[in-house]
Amino acid sequence: MAILNGTVYVVKMGTDGSEVLFADQTEGSISMNMETRDTTTKESSGYRELLGGLRSASLSFSGLVDSALTATGDLAFLMDHITGHDTAANAREKTHVVFGFDAGAGEGNDSLFEGDVLITSVEVSAGVEDNVTVSATCEFTGAITYADDVGA
Repeated sequence: MAILNGTVYVVKMGTDGSEVLFADQTEGSISMNMETRDTTTKESSGYRELLGGLRSASLSFSGLVDSALTATGDLAFLMDHITGHDTAANAREKTHVVFGFDAGAGEGNDSLFEGDVLITSVEVSAGVEDNVTVSATCEFTGAITYADDVGA
């Protein structure tokens, strides 16, 4: 059995086809859910019956803030999309995201997901004598595609 190293989990954001790696990532997670619809009837023999309903997904990730890139890098990208600081339209625009396990160019064994998200939360934390970190949460809108062995 080959156990994946969490280091190969990456998040890339940008416009479709020109995504850029979210630099200095320290963690990330994806949560996929399906709502259920109760279809229990008197003929269900006392057992609950369900059908699938709406599917949803959210992505969260965090990383370190590079002081050299605060005006132009990941933090500026996230903040512009949440606040609309650069352009008023940014705050409500979808952002294309690619995320998953990327073993590296040509390595194979890549499992990448792709879709459009709305950045719903950005948090910057700065403790005394500690690293400045940024965390973001994104909600998917529309379908998520999956590609396995992308680099093979």
